Amino acid sequence: MGARSKAERGIDLSASTRSNIISVLHSFFGWAESEDIVELDPSRKIRRPPKRKPDVYRPSVAELAKLRAAAIGHERSPILLMEGVGLRRSEVLGCRWEDIDLERQRVRVRRKGRHWQSVPIDPDVATELRICARELQPEPDDHVFTVEVEQWASQLERVRRRKDAKSPGSEQALWRLVRRVSERAGIRALTPHQLRHGFANRFLRESGRDTAALQALLGHSRLDTTQAYTDDVNLDDLHAALNTAARSRTAQASPERATNGDGTPQGPESEEWRRRESNPRPRPHRPNVYERSPRFALARRPVRGRPTDGQAILSCRASGDWLSVGAEPDRWRPAPGLGPNRVGRRLT
Repeated sequence: MGARSKAERGIDLSASTRSNIISVLHSFFGWAESEDIVELDPSRKIRRPPKRKPDVYRPSVAELAKLRAAAIGHERSPILLMEGVGLRRSEVLGCRWEDIDLERQRVRVRRKGRHWQSVPIDPDVATELRICARELQPEPDDHVFTVEVEQWASQLERVRRRKDAKSPGSEQALWRLVRRVSERAGIRALTPHQLRHGFANRFLRESGRDTAALQALLGHSRLDTTQAYTDDVNLDDLHAALNTAARSRTAQASPERATNGDGTPQGPESEEWRRRESNPRPRPHRPNVYERSPRFALARRPVRGRPTDGQAILSCRASGDWLSVGAEPDRWRPAPGLGPNRVGRRLT
């Protein structure tokens, strides 16, 4: 009886597997339609299922430091390439010592799609790799990751010996290496891909979220693939926003408002204070009723047509004479020989 697939055995396939199957169907029937083998593509109405977001644990900077310190001997160099350079499992398995240029601090990596790319190495990682090369004394065509196996040296003693360094190791051996070093470091059991995520998380924090540079370092062809590595950084921003909101809420609930020496408030209230000064409230378009009436000008009380030392509100008649509001009215007497409608003279 032959082996059956998961679909035949009634096992639910993941969304990623179903999406890959539908992509193959679209490609095949699209080619068949272009070659006039079929009249119509029967798979064009099949939609890919939404892919779920993977829940990947990202180790912290402290955990990566403990992991690097716990690696010994031949374990140290592949650990450095994963958590210090961010290489994939397949890239670490295929890396040889001749691909690492310690003088120029770069490593030549065979990426997905079978193309080569030079990736820069951090100075402290290059220093650690230089120490490893001096201790191990590898040949240029030796693989960086080599497998150790236990063998009987005698009837009572078993020793660990490295296999042939000219042949690459397996992914299972790399997984066991990372798990063994994690247990020795006293942290949770990590995987090679989690070390890659830890490198990306640390780089984003130290570079100020340079996503474009991270895309080149990780070898992603699309930027949306790199966005999946920024979840922890976005989560830190949410934590910072919650802490700011909590401090503002505590300051508003406090009965005593702290102020500076000039009377301006401290803390979150100072933002509102500065905003009020820099962006004052606009004046309404309708003027005040008290501003509609004409303004009075204060001047000195006029005597003989000239102002004196007393203060009064002045207005001018049509004839050119001064009228003092709030002062004693002047007495007028007609000049001799003039009628009542003629201009008189002022009494002294």
